[in-house]
Amino acid sequence: MWRVLSRLSHQAFRATATGGGIVIQRDNAFLSPAIRAAMGATTSFRLGRFLDDIGPFKTFALDYQRDQVDGAIGIDGRIGASWRYSAYYNHGEYRTRSKTFNQTITANFNNAVDAITSPTTGLPICRVALTDPNTACRPLNLLGQNNASDDAIAYAFGAALSINRILLDSAGASLRGDLFSTWAGPVSLATGVEARWESIVTDYIDPLSQARAFGFDNRTRLNGGFNVKEGFVELAVPLLNAEGVATIDVNGAARYSDYSNSGGIWSWKVGGTVRLFDDIRLRAVYSRDIRSPNISELYSDMVLGVGSVADPFNGNNAVTYRRYTGGNPDLQPEIGHTLTLGGSWTPAAVPGLSLSVDAYRIDIDGVIGTITLADALAQCFAGSAVACSTIQRQPDGTILAFGNFQNLAFYKTRGVDFEIGYRLPVTTADLDGAIRFRLLGTYVDKFIVNNGVTTLDRVGDIGNAAFAVPWRFTATVGWEGGDFSADARVRYVGRGYQDRTLPIINNRIAPRAYLDLSAQYRIGDAFSIYANINNVFDRDPPLSSVSPIFHDSIGRYFSGGVRLNF
Repeated sequence: MWRVLSRLSHQAFRATATGGGIVIQRDNAFLSPAIRAAMGATTSFRLGRFLDDIGPFKTFALDYQRDQVDGAIGIDGRIGASWRYSAYYNHGEYRTRSKTFNQTITANFNNAVDAITSPTTGLPICRVALTDPNTACRPLNLLGQNNASDDAIAYAFGAALSINRILLDSAGASLRGDLFSTWAGPVSLATGVEARWESIVTDYIDPLSQARAFGFDNRTRLNGGFNVKEGFVELAVPLLNAEGVATIDVNGAARYSDYSNSGGIWSWKVGGTVRLFDDIRLRAVYSRDIRSPNISELYSDMVLGVGSVADPFNGNNAVTYRRYTGGNPDLQPEIGHTLTLGGSWTPAAVPGLSLSVDAYRIDIDGVIGTITLADALAQCFAGSAVACSTIQRQPDGTILAFGNFQNLAFYKTRGVDFEIGYRLPVTTADLDGAIRFRLLGTYVDKFIVNNGVTTLDRVGDIGNAAFAVPWRFTATVGWEGGDFSADARVRYVGRGYQDRTLPIINNRIAPRAYLDLSAQYRIGDAFSIYANINNVFDRDPPLSSVSPIFHDSIGRYFSGGVRLNF
């Protein structure tokens, strides 16, 4: 099977914000006499505004096109009565073209904003034109809406473009069946091999991005790839099968993965289930899991950042630095260990009722990430040889630093997931259906994060630093009967903090509850209509400097349609 897909989307993020970083000189050609007089002896001031009147889309926008080609071939068959085999090969290609509009070209923007009155013509010109009469700079008027000329916008703003090809090939073969039978039932085995080849190639990056000329989004080159070859085995063994009283099963699985960039590594799991009297089920699983670094973490282009930082080796005085960040081909897979203990109960004495609860603990080591230069200096000052190895002091007193991805952090979390469901049949002279109840929730007790420098419990930090909210649940009540069904759902997000590491006011985030409604009506066997309203009361998300993860960020919205079965 082969298919080709092409998708083009346009997304408006927001207006570009300057954050008070535009310097307006006293002799700016666009200043009114009244403002110049109000400045008194002040020679300049800083202007902050949203540039929502700039560019063809009047905002900071993204065009994203993805062309997809993929194909697959496979075979399945039997060996004898109890064994099955299968094999497959997949090939996929993604060609992505991504372009961000209305970005400030830093040097051009600064030149264009610094506009003065020409001493010869009396018209606004860029100050740089006094020393470079042939400059392409055109004066940019940001004082008021829609006052910027098209020529000035074309000079001071641009678009970043990148075109990439992502290639994925995978193949595998497996064999599964029953080895033999015991007093409790058949012992089942599954085994096989798999292989995967991933790569990405950057076909084009615009020249301004290559020169790091944009103020926000400079596209970087991604070239690289890896392959992995794997073998796996899974085994299920029944230990007890006393019908109506108890059944016991154990299972295990192991996988060996050989990565071309980091070598071989094992992942595995062991578990078991116990079923008592047909309505109680207990379960336990312990596993060792891995996540290999992705291509971006391995091979993203090195990017140079320049600034100043407080240097603890120099009395915390500010020191100028140059810092390279990007991929690291020496990264190792992240390793996690997960323990889950749980059970479910479907009491025969209460038909339609089901209860389920699972407690979990997850520890992840070698988490891939980066640390800030300030944190690296603090670690080095405290005696960390690893941190010191990323910092080089130059003869002129400046710092050359490297902040590429490292296996430097760990996460630890634990919590409980639970579910309660009940279906109550209703049969009267006028009604024949059922009322459905469902409560699905989670409680997170701990979310320990170590970023390579400090260790903090971030549970409840759901604003500027989105980690985990202690309480979340969804409660649904609905009706189904005949051709009509309807549901009312409440989504609850518990209280939390913007960021408990920051000494800020209004740090607490109040709990939120959202009401959703939906209905569906079936007309015959092939046709149905449906309608939904999410966030009925149009609750706003809490204020945050990042996009909300746990809260509804859209507001009230409606959807509906028809379904036709052939």
